Amino acid sequence: MATTTTAGALLFLTVGVLCLILPVLGAGVFFPTKRKWAIRLVVGDIVLAVCCVSAFLAIRPLHLDARDIPALKSQGAAIIEALDAYERNHGRYPEALSVLTGILIETRYGAWHYRVEEGGRKCAIWVGDYGRNLFELSWDSDKKSWYLDA
Repeated sequence: MATTTTAGALLFLTVGVLCLILPVLGAGVFFPTKRKWAIRLVVGDIVLAVCCVSAFLAIRPLHLDARDIPALKSQGAAIIEALDAYERNHGRYPEALSVLTGILIETRYGAWHYRVEEGGRKCAIWVGDYGRNLFELSWDSDKKSWYLDA
């Protein structure tokens, strides 16, 4: 998925650059005496190029910045602390993160995800998406440690 997203973004960028270069070179060849049509072609292709470059900027993946890892782990530690407190009070982990109040689950890489297993005896949290960010940072209640898959 990540390769497809990156390839699609590069395709939009390439089309955008070609739309800027080719009309300028071809206008004189195809419309040497029809200046009005040559100008319309160039202006139309510049608009198309701007649209393609904008699409490239909109769909390009947001890769993990190594400087963000400590902050993500710190934010995740607050979630883990709240999950452990809930588990101590109720004898199981909650069904959803929304049960926890006052916990920030949004990051620049998207929201923290949560999964509960075995009737609330185990849980895991993770952030990141291979299709968009090309990484996943996860923690589970069995290992009680972080795992970065990038």
